[in-house]
Amino acid sequence: MALFLLIAILLLLFIVLRFRYPRPARDYRHLRPADVCVVHAVSDVMFPDGGAVAVSGRTADITGYIDRYLGWHAPSLRFLVRLMFALIEHAPLLFVPTLKRFSDLPAEAQERYLAGWEHSRFYPRRMVFQSLRALMSMAYLASPDVERAIGVERPERCEAAAIVKRSAT
Repeated sequence: MALFLLIAILLLLFIVLRFRYPRPARDYRHLRPADVCVVHAVSDVMFPDGGAVAVSGRTADITGYIDRYLGWHAPSLRFLVRLMFALIEHAPLLFVPTLKRFSDLPAEAQERYLAGWEHSRFYPRRMVFQSLRALMSMAYLASPDVERAIGVERPERCEAAAIVKRSAT
């Protein structure tokens, strides 16, 4: 009985430590702290500071855009997007010999991990990556700073018709 209790306590401790996330610097309406960690980590890999475009993913406020984007959609889509983020976050247990979450991996390991998703021979895994990349790219390219950096100016009529409005900040 004591051994069972010890194993249960260790398992509970592992779960609490594994699934605890820091509170984000700002409040998001539709993203949970775990989702914010994943979006930040993926944006750091896909759109790093000092990359091909001078604007990093965090500077482009990808997280804010995705939060507003999810607000426009039905709860079922929000659930699926959060499920995709959870899969990306916790799948290193399956694909990388580590007990760390994706957001806790070193930058080089994060790059290799996402490349593994991109080039996987398993079609559903590649499609998860394609969905993630599409969502991240859409959010990145919607940033006014990125538009200026790549020499694109959004006409006012497009801004007025935009489904997902730019943030007030």
